[in-house]
Amino acid sequence: MSVPRNFVTEYGFRVHAPGFITPEDASAWLEDLKLQVEAREGRPFGLLVDSRTQRANPVATQELIQESMVWLRDHGMERSAVVLDSTVTLLQVLGLAKATGVYVHERYVDSLKDPDWEARALDWILRAIEPAENGEGAHSTGAVRGVPSSCSVRIATSTSVCAHG
Repeated sequence: MSVPRNFVTEYGFRVHAPGFITPEDASAWLEDLKLQVEAREGRPFGLLVDSRTQRANPVATQELIQESMVWLRDHGMERSAVVLDSTVTLLQVLGLAKATGVYVHERYVDSLKDPDWEARALDWILRAIEPAENGEGAHSTGAVRGVPSSCSVRIATSTSVCAHG
């Protein structure tokens, strides 16, 4: 089990959220992040969530993550980028983001396929540059391996981008 950690950055916050996250750990993480956001006194911010190595989380943890998405948007989060290396985690995050409306402000970067994942995420957060626009080589729209066709996905990689419908 891993406790997510929050880091203050020049653009806002970076969250390191690896492994399996218990509801207790998620609750402690959210309370810490709320204190840090409130200290910004309403100034807008960006958020980079490093979810590499994260796997499926329990429903109670997912509910806390969903609560955090709404709270963060209501308290100044302009854009966020989630870095992933797991289709299961991607599907969980997509469902939560769509349910909360955060989806339109969030981009997903596959770290396994894109060695420049951090630059792509920061370009989105800082400059609203779509990850596909700043990548190397051609990008095409198509299915993400392992994601059901009923899911719409916007994920940036060095070789493909899927746009939501």
